[in-house]
Amino acid sequence: MKNFYEARQSSSRDQKEKSRYEGLQRKITSTEFVLDLALICDALQELSELSLELQDRSIDLYAANQKIKALVQVFKERPITPGPYYEMAATAVERLQFQGVALHTSGRVNDPPIDVTAFYTKLHKSNEKNCWTAKTQTLRNGRVCSIRNNGQVTSVRI
Repeated sequence: MKNFYEARQSSSRDQKEKSRYEGLQRKITSTEFVLDLALICDALQELSELSLELQDRSIDLYAANQKIKALVQVFKERPITPGPYYEMAATAVERLQFQGVALHTSGRVNDPPIDVTAFYTKLHKSNEKNCWTAKTQTLRNGRVCSIRNNGQVTSVRI
């Protein structure tokens, strides 16, 4: 915040630049921004962990499917049980202060915070599409398996 304050006070900047810094500071100190950022951080943290696990070359298809299902379940529960970043942000919003920085409510009707339930519903439905709905069927020679994925049969070479 110190950088924004100094930029607004700098004699080397014109009024347009000073106004831009003031607007940015108002935006990032709004309660709506803090909640939105925390919501997205929690989701990205979960997705990042899944991504790293799926990139492990030793993971098999069954284990990958189980990990995706587990993430879907986490996303289903998030509207009721918030993630760590969102919990921290909600506490900061209650206090109108985040790590020593005063927060304010923008009160802008056209810029509400992200709807937590809608956000996580979209995420869990999007990831649920990647889960298999029927058991994997493998040919005896282990070369090809057919996976029924939401009614579609796909052949995968293994």
